[in-house]
Amino acid sequence: MADERLFGSAASHVVLALEEMTKSWALTLLGMGVDLPKSMLAEVLSKHDVRHSIAFGILYTAMIQGLRVRAALRVQQRHRVKDFPPELRDEFVSELKMEFKSLASHSRKKNPLIILLELVGGANDMKKQGLYVDFDGERWTHPRSISQKRFNLGFEVVEGLIRELGRTIRKIHKTGVQADDSLKELLKSQLSKDPGSDPEQILITLTKVALHPG
Repeated sequence: MADERLFGSAASHVVLALEEMTKSWALTLLGMGVDLPKSMLAEVLSKHDVRHSIAFGILYTAMIQGLRVRAALRVQQRHRVKDFPPELRDEFVSELKMEFKSLASHSRKKNPLIILLELVGGANDMKKQGLYVDFDGERWTHPRSISQKRFNLGFEVVEGLIRELGRTIRKIHKTGVQADDSLKELLKSQLSKDPGSDPEQILITLTKVALHPG
């Protein structure tokens, strides 16, 4: 569709792919023996905003891991090592703090979190705009209102996520692997917590999970 410059319809299908991926991940965890609350599973399978929240959590975790990798590579290249010697721990922490400073920036170019929030937060609107003609109170919106740049951003992020997480899901189903007790306990403890609707608290919780050594 994008090749035919139908960026509105193409963008809608990108969001639909993201939603189906989150359902697949939830069902995969269930198949691994993770005891997901029935109410949570029902919401994942039936509510768009819940699936978008899960997608945000996965993408945010990947983003934090990316910051960790960049910080680690700088330290390793500087000292020409491949592992994490204890004597370099403080230097690694300093580099990681520098990476985290970017999350306080108000610039879209410097802060990847802004782009992530715009993508996931506006996913449902973009999906509807790519499928329907509507009036938002000020102007008419229609599929051709979605630009190639807006489509490309969503496509690149979602394609990468589905490629990486899809590989993991296929491997789990192929091998029939089951979650061990430590992973079950970690997921159970995180699922039992209620961060409320405070975005800052949600980010704190996600960051702790992302930085978990396991």
